[in-house]
Amino acid sequence: KMEDEEIISYALERMKNIKAGERNAQFRTVIAVAKRCIPTKTFSGILPGEIVVEPHAYREAGLPFQPLFYATEYKMMLYQIHTLPMAEKLAKNIITHRERAVLTALHYLASVT
Repeated sequence: KMEDEEIISYALERMKNIKAGERNAQFRTVIAVAKRCIPTKTFSGILPGEIVVEPHAYREAGLPFQPLFYATEYKMMLYQIHTLPMAEKLAKNIITHRERAVLTALHYLASVT
């Protein structure tokens, strides 16, 4: 099992020859919804971005890509999005890949109940 710093170093080493602006990446969450008598459906949410050349100093155990991932849509690092107060995220309409998947699944559930 790799530690967070090992994952950060490994990812950056693998991408060392890829120039800034060409380091496209995305976070994707997939949620499956199963209801009796209705086929199981999956819903995904994507947060597009890129891997930065130099990691930010921010660290949160178990989340090694937060200091590496720049969410291009919001012009923010992933850790910045996750540390915003919920009221600010809502006011700025900032939603992550997880929230996008959940919202899509909730809309579906509302339509089949």
